[in-house]
Amino acid sequence: MPHTYFQSIALALAVYTFAPLSARGQDSCTAQSTPVPNTRLELGAAFYSLIPNKLPGFQERLFGYGPQVGVSFGPVAVQAKGLYGDNNGMSLILADLDFRLNIRTPILTCHVLAGAHWLHYGTAASKLSHVGPNGGVGLTLNFDSRIAAHMAVKVYFQNENVVSMGAGILYII
Repeated sequence: MPHTYFQSIALALAVYTFAPLSARGQDSCTAQSTPVPNTRLELGAAFYSLIPNKLPGFQERLFGYGPQVGVSFGPVAVQAKGLYGDNNGMSLILADLDFRLNIRTPILTCHVLAGAHWLHYGTAASKLSHVGPNGGVGLTLNFDSRIAAHMAVKVYFQNENVVSMGAGILYII
């Protein structure tokens, strides 16, 4: 059932983004030259599903949630995220710091992520930690100049890779 949750979010975001464009007609779909500030602060919340790949003691999918903060400098940004998740006695703490390259289109922004992470997980009896690089791709849907939603798929490289898929909401200052 977790995949239905993410599918519902994706469908709602798509309808919210594309429905107003079709209702306005073709003339309003042209790109507008709205000045974008060079430096912007991004504050938000992220919700991710981590899918382990044979990590010792980490056998099932686990959901994590937490804050995300970033600073963008034109098409390049630095972002930090912290996630926490707990399910059936298994807990997870994930912190990552990424560089993000934004590729803007009139409707949405595609991005490429690369950075480093710290993953700490386990049960009360045994805890394990890993540090390593990560990379990923994603989309950002700008609802207006202050609010955006983002979706991403990331791979955390370590002795056994972990894949994550998630989404979140950003408030842009």
